[in-house]
Amino acid sequence: MPSRTGKDDSVAQEKREMASLTVKLDFLNFDKLEDFNVYEEDTKKRAQMCEPDKTVKYLGKVTADRKGDHCSCPSFDYGMGYEKMEDGSKGESIYLAQNGYPFNCKHIICARRKRFAELDNRKQGIYNGVKKDE
Repeated sequence: MPSRTGKDDSVAQEKREMASLTVKLDFLNFDKLEDFNVYEEDTKKRAQMCEPDKTVKYLGKVTADRKGDHCSCPSFDYGMGYEKMEDGSKGESIYLAQNGYPFNCKHIICARRKRFAELDNRKQGIYNGVKKDE
């Protein structure tokens, strides 16, 4: 698939998919499976920061139709390719205009994969990793 620069983006997409396997995230509302927190991935860095608990690094959202997907990471903003306005604010997204849906950073890829895995489990009667008695 061509990127916003016109180059083939399949290699970059494959790299993001591989990188998404190491992402640590949790959904805020396990019933809706939309809003999520991304946590610091490097435990050594967390230990150096003297923060034993999970440290929220980014916030995001995935929706069923993909149009409401968003992540607060710099990769998402870069991939969206916002036009720069004269006042310094973000303008329209070049990626969104060309593709009809937001850019998929590794965090959105991970959240989408976890979301659909959980929805498949729910069809089988498994909720949050626990099988419900019928």
